[in-house]
Amino acid sequence: MTEQLYQNFEPDDPLGIIAEQNKGRFLDMATLHWFSGRGISPLNLFQTWVGWSDYVRLDDVVFLPRGGFEFSRYKSDYPAEPALTFVCWDTLGDAHDICAWQPATSKIATWFGHAALLGEDNLDAPQVDGGLQVHPSALDWFRAKRYGVVILNRQRAAPMLRHAGTLLASSPEHGRKLQELLRVPPPRILVPKPTVVA
Repeated sequence: MTEQLYQNFEPDDPLGIIAEQNKGRFLDMATLHWFSGRGISPLNLFQTWVGWSDYVRLDDVVFLPRGGFEFSRYKSDYPAEPALTFVCWDTLGDAHDICAWQPATSKIATWFGHAALLGEDNLDAPQVDGGLQVHPSALDWFRAKRYGVVILNRQRAAPMLRHAGTLLASSPEHGRKLQELLRVPPPRILVPKPTVVA
């Protein structure tokens, strides 16, 4: 029997992120079949590419403006929507956010707004394909067993990706979008108006 690896070796959850995500429901058969029909093994929804247990759950959420969400158990006066939830891990392997995602509508949001990328814990991981894979969608990320990253917040993700080394895009068009995202705009320069002596 192989030993089970867990993402969070110490059950240290000061923000309650892991505990909150665990309040969700286990995935039903309809969800597992939906993913299987898109070439995604159900195993990819229960563990990461390195074998860490990391369960995706079903929960009821309220999608908020500006890329955020709240669990409907805390916003009962708003219409709830079903979504998949999963923990977002930072580069140190600590839980620092929860992501809610609706595969059918592509809605994606974070609970705290801390995570700039899905897969931030992969930024310093060994680059087995010669670079860091940047996926255009969460669906592609799950298809790759959660290896690589997906951009959640363009502004905060850009500096992280600039320092990640070689990036792998999924297509020429995706590569052009990444180049545009990573371009550093020049600073705004103000020149004083000349003074007119009367």
